[in-house]
Amino acid sequence: MPVVLCGCEAWSLTMREEHHLRVFENMVLRKLLGSKRDKVMGECKRLHNKELYGPYSLPNVIQVIR
Repeated sequence: MPVVLCGCEAWSLTMREEHHLRVFENMVLRKLLGSKRDKVMGECKRLHNKELYGPYSLPNVIQVIR
């Protein structure tokens, strides 16, 4: 988070930049949390965006910048 927020005081975010930051944050969280194994089929599946933020009560990067 500190690396992403470096110099954010001077940023004026556009919708496109917000989207790119959200995509980056989701990508990092997916790499950190790994995949989720389906109990019935035994297959690994990718975590959805809601599952990424579910276990944690941390604000996302856009909320921190604002």
